[in-house]
Amino acid sequence: MKTRTRYCRLVAFAALLGAGAGTAACSSTTLGGSDDLGTVDLAMPFMGPYPDLPAAPIGAGGIQGSQVADIASAFAQAQSSPSGGPCMTEPSMGALFPRNFTPPLFEWKGGANQNIYELRLHVDNQVNDLVVYTDKTTFTLSDDMWQSLANHSQDHDIQVTIRGGQLSAGQLTGGAFTGTTGNIHIAPVSALGSIVYWWIVNATQSTGLKGFRIGDKIVRDVMTPASISAAGKGTACIGCHASSPDGSLAFFTRGDPRWATDARLVNGSSGAASQSQITTNAASNLARTQQTFTILSPAHYSANDSVVMTLMPNGPSGRWELNWTDLHATAGGTGILPRTGDNNGAAAPTWSHDGNTIIYSSGTDIIDGRLSNGVSDLWSVPYNNHNGGAAQALPGVNSPNSSQYYPTYSPGDTFVSFNRVPRGNGMYDAAPAEIWIAPGKGGTPTRLAANDPPACTGQKSPGLTNSWARWSPSATTHKGKHYYWVVFSSKRRLGNPQLYLTAVVTTDGINGEVLESTYPAIYIPTQTPDQNNHTPAWDEFQIPIG
Repeated sequence: MKTRTRYCRLVAFAALLGAGAGTAACSSTTLGGSDDLGTVDLAMPFMGPYPDLPAAPIGAGGIQGSQVADIASAFAQAQSSPSGGPCMTEPSMGALFPRNFTPPLFEWKGGANQNIYELRLHVDNQVNDLVVYTDKTTFTLSDDMWQSLANHSQDHDIQVTIRGGQLSAGQLTGGAFTGTTGNIHIAPVSALGSIVYWWIVNATQSTGLKGFRIGDKIVRDVMTPASISAAGKGTACIGCHASSPDGSLAFFTRGDPRWATDARLVNGSSGAASQSQITTNAASNLARTQQTFTILSPAHYSANDSVVMTLMPNGPSGRWELNWTDLHATAGGTGILPRTGDNNGAAAPTWSHDGNTIIYSSGTDIIDGRLSNGVSDLWSVPYNNHNGGAAQALPGVNSPNSSQYYPTYSPGDTFVSFNRVPRGNGMYDAAPAEIWIAPGKGGTPTRLAANDPPACTGQKSPGLTNSWARWSPSATTHKGKHYYWVVFSSKRRLGNPQLYLTAVVTTDGINGEVLESTYPAIYIPTQTPDQNNHTPAWDEFQIPIG
């Protein structure tokens, strides 16, 4: 039976490649047996094996094609050691890639005196292994190879092995040393929406917002202080930002020189919002100084109900409060959201997609709307048509030994992500920060696996400034699993903030979604690496294309 099954697959495979058409018959006459296995319908999904990877090893870096065969022979003949080889720093083993990701970056640190490397990818539904020989410590798959793997090898183990050696006169001196081995995976779903992030170059203090979609190979300028000034109103700085629910505007904190709130088109023009989006009265309310950190909810962004929440100090006490502004009001249309039961200041809020609840950081030390030192816990308050209500600590989430802050709701309000640091540490740009998630209505929190870089790097979290997690604007369901994507910033790679992507996967349980797994982080190679890239927002931003 195994022989017959394999024969059918090979015939179907030949037909797929052009050796035949329609159906491939497997009968007792064909196979010389008594069992009639029926007909293979080529309209059904073909499961492989696929010839997406090259049959022969390839050279990369400074290795020419003419050298590959001899180097492959040297590796085959060398004494093999199970350890001492390169440390794979990207990607982390166990990582899950969205199927629309850019061709991933493979990056490693060589062992002592190693100057030649063998990278191997093995997939059980591929005819060939990909074998690469290079004298560099990075390699990126070609577009064609990656797209084929993304189409055909979703949910399969992609086994990664990296070996290193010292090549001298065509021979490996001392043998071939195996380094990182493990599996990575491609999800059967894409990560949707656009990421707009804040960047700064410290040496020049140049700054702005850049954006990209998952799968893009370049970033695009969304706005800068210069583009805003050219569009009619000067500003010295662009700060924390959020998307309007329709993706047309970025609401952001601006310095002129004191903090205020503005909103501009993200189509590349940096133009002001129209009167139908934000009235002159609302723009004036947002322009009041000492006003920062905007949040919006799709449930309160329509022709009849359009509201933005910001942070502002209130009265002589200067306590930071949640402030609402009606974007369509022609007079008045702004006020403090009451939070009865909480005497602390409010910072870093997030607004549920259903528009009912705001989770915020209840903090004792807030400067310019951002948390400094002191203590912070996550609290919630009802929106209640901007009437607020009783505030309460988010059940089960806060730890007496930690400060919790920077909350963000996931799609569907299923989860809330947040930062956590040991109490006694500062919270702004905090090296000990780590990212956790908890059920959106409260419950036991889970530390994300994405906090940890590969063990062989010697880096450990806490200590890497893992911070500011933001969810993709939608979750995708496939075969009973729900795929969520999260972007965050970390200083693990170059010592400056860079953007990373990770996955959270759930299944359906009796009482709702059950967390199945969180995954290691993936470096996003689209970003500009010599800039400080952080405070990302992920939404349906209508950023420029091309």
